[in-house]
Amino acid sequence: MTDDLKGKALGAILLESQIITPEQVEAALAEQRRTGRRIGEVLMDLGIVSAEDVRWGLSQQQAYSFVRVRPEAVDPEAVRAVPADVARRLMVVPFLLVGDELTVVMDDPTNRQALAELAQVTGRAVVASIGLPDEIRAALDACYGPAEAACLDESVLGAVSRDLASAAGLTLVIGPRKPVTSRALAFLVGKVARPGDRVFHLGPSGMALPPGAVRLRLPAATTAPDPAQIHAALGLDPDLLSIEDLYDPGAIEGALRAAAGGCRVLAILPIASPEAAMEYLVEQARSRAVLASALAPAAVVVRGDAPGRRVALVPVTGSLRAAIRSRPPRSVGLLFGRAAHGVLQGAAADDGQRDR
Repeated sequence: MTDDLKGKALGAILLESQIITPEQVEAALAEQRRTGRRIGEVLMDLGIVSAEDVRWGLSQQQAYSFVRVRPEAVDPEAVRAVPADVARRLMVVPFLLVGDELTVVMDDPTNRQALAELAQVTGRAVVASIGLPDEIRAALDACYGPAEAACLDESVLGAVSRDLASAAGLTLVIGPRKPVTSRALAFLVGKVARPGDRVFHLGPSGMALPPGAVRLRLPAATTAPDPAQIHAALGLDPDLLSIEDLYDPGAIEGALRAAAGGCRVLAILPIASPEAAMEYLVEQARSRAVLASALAPAAVVVRGDAPGRRVALVPVTGSLRAAIRSRPPRSVGLLFGRAAHGVLQGAAADDGQRDR
């Protein structure tokens, strides 16, 4: 790390380091002005630089060490100091533990909220460095074991691809505020994002995103976006917007309007019970008609504490849309809940047959 690069713009750092040319800087800046995206993301999308180039430049700019994470170089004592669910949620590799100082490798070392949580959980001073997202995910799997699968079998994967990939609307991921629910959302975003899509994500965690997706950071200590943040995200003209915690009534209204207007929206509704989740959604919707038309062809229900298969794709049928328009919220919730439990029980039966 050189002091003369610290604090400079990323484009200037890459230019001074002869990684890019002045003409490439101008092209990237023009695209940045057009799209509002970060310069590093624009440079990668244009094929001018690699992810490693961008991470190295950011490390010089922000005075963080840039670490290429290899699982065999990770300190086992550091891994034992950080619970697996915390490391995965924050996208952090505990890299080295020396005395009371824990060095971690992160996708975003400027995330003060994540660093504060790590310090509280471990009781140690935390030193952040920057790494490549793919290497961080690979190291997490090597250190803690493969991530708990979302348990979507091939038939469900096919339904996701068929029903959601090209459909506008709001796809709900209904489940508790647990890592498995965020992983289900991450899976869906990666599955339905098409090449060239403008993908934006609103959420507090280090959820894995497809290449080129833009993470819109929330204010410190905020977990769920408010209406203003939803509105700002929509002002960026996304093809796909993912929301990690859609609970605020005004934010729900904004997401519904966006989905009804043609944007694909994938969002976690953080309520464990399918019945209660749909009842809450109907209660909060200002227009039942907009809600009925805005919902995508299916919703995803996540069971946070069940063994075996934990995620099921539940169709949003014509009868459910009709009920949303005219029936009491409680009645709509029960109708959706019965459908969800029927799918989950069928999946459990299928799993039992395969285990024999």
